[in-house]
Amino acid sequence: MPQKKKQTIWSNAIDHLKMADPKLSMLIDKVGPCQLRPSEDYLKTLVQAIISQQISSKAAKTIFDRIATVIPDPWTPVSIGRLHSSFLQSCGVSQQKRNYLLVFWTWLEVENWIYHRFINLMMTKLLKS
Repeated sequence: MPQKKKQTIWSNAIDHLKMADPKLSMLIDKVGPCQLRPSEDYLKTLVQAIISQQISSKAAKTIFDRIATVIPDPWTPVSIGRLHSSFLQSCGVSQQKRNYLLVFWTWLEVENWIYHRFINLMMTKLLKS
C-alpha cells in the first residue's frame, strides 16, 4: 500500500515548485522537507521585518531584542503602542523606521477592528498557500 504524503502548510508550494522545475524537484527531494515554521505573532514579525531592512542581520537582531524585552508575548496594538520614539531611538532604530512603526502602531490603536481584519486576512492567505 502506498504511503500517504504528510500535508504541511508548504505542501502546495512544494508541489508547484517540483512540477515547474525538474532540477529544483531533485534538489527538494535531496534536501528534504521545508523546516520553516511561520510565526503566529504577526505584529512581532512585521516589526522584525521593518527593523531588519537594509542592515546586517546581527544589528537587526540586537535592535529587535532590545525592543522585545519590554513587550510581552503575544504582541498587541496596545502593548506596542506604549513604546515611544525616544525608546526606539535608544534601541538603535533609525528615524525613518521609527516613523513607519509609530504611524503603523497609531493606526492599529485607532482602528483596532482593522487589526483583527488584518490578522484574519493573514491567516486566510497563509492557509491558502
